[in-house]
Amino acid sequence: GPELAQLAAILHSNSAQALMKQRKWFEAIDQCHAALRFDPAHTKSSWRGATSAIEVGMHDVAVAFVEAGLEENVTSQELLELRKRLGPLPDVDLQ
Repeated sequence: GPELAQLAAILHSNSAQALMKQRKWFEAIDQCHAALRFDPAHTKSSWRGATSAIEVGMHDVAVAFVEAGLEENVTSQELLELRKRLGPLPDVDLQ
């Protein structure tokens, strides 16, 4: 049921956080995608995925994480701040 999906999302998101601490950005992105498949409204996963994507210069992926997260949670300050950071930047600025 929904509780199990939320638990799965949290486990994937926690894995993502651990991977981010090790600077394993691509693996962290995969874990965030997995978390969001279980719970699209898991804002932490959107934030972690976007932040990891920024670290490896994947501007479009970062934007996708932020936009999808904001669709689920319009008022998330974390995501709104990230979107501001991403907004005017062309891809080359993040390489």
